[in-house]
Amino acid sequence: PPTSIRLRALTRRWSVFSRTAPNSSKPPLNLENIMDLHQLVVSKDARAAGKHLAELDLPAGALVALVSRPEGYAVPRGMTVLEPNDTLLVFVRSDDLAMTREIIEGKYEV
Repeated sequence: PPTSIRLRALTRRWSVFSRTAPNSSKPPLNLENIMDLHQLVVSKDARAAGKHLAELDLPAGALVALVSRPEGYAVPRGMTVLEPNDTLLVFVRSDDLAMTREIIEGKYEV
């Protein structure tokens, strides 16, 4: 089953970069509870299998951060071809998870 990891530790690190300038009236950026990190496996029957990442039309709230294959890991680019059984680490907003999962795994959860 796919694993979900909360981004609390990461957002703490990012908070260093999200501090507002001393004279700024904008509140600091808070990334906590915005996105989760999911591990999704490309199914042989999924729309993603055999396609370039750029062709997938993933939701705007989804970002593929890493592709894992038996030969190693790769940071994906638009021209990366996804193969069945590739394991993807995907940052995704909760409201975009079902569509992202359907495209990559071929499953749709309500």
